[in-house]
Amino acid sequence: MAESGIKSYFPSQTVSDAEKLSFDYGLKVGKAIEQEWFNNDRNLNRYKSNQNNFHSLRLYARGEQSIQNIRMSYL
Repeated sequence: MAESGIKSYFPSQTVSDAEKLSFDYGLKVGKAIEQEWFNNDRNLNRYKSNQNNFHSLRLYARGEQSIQNIRMSYL
């Protein structure tokens, strides 16, 4: 079976409830969330991506979007 190339940083969810209550498990989950949202490897920064998308949508809503990105499909 081929690997998907996406590495999961989250710890296994199939561990016992007692282990899930431990500080170490919570720390691993917290670090996994940090890796998912703020990872700078290969430009996979989810926080920055969402921020840029929100900013461009806000500009569009105010009618201030760049006209350079508009495709001229009627030509």
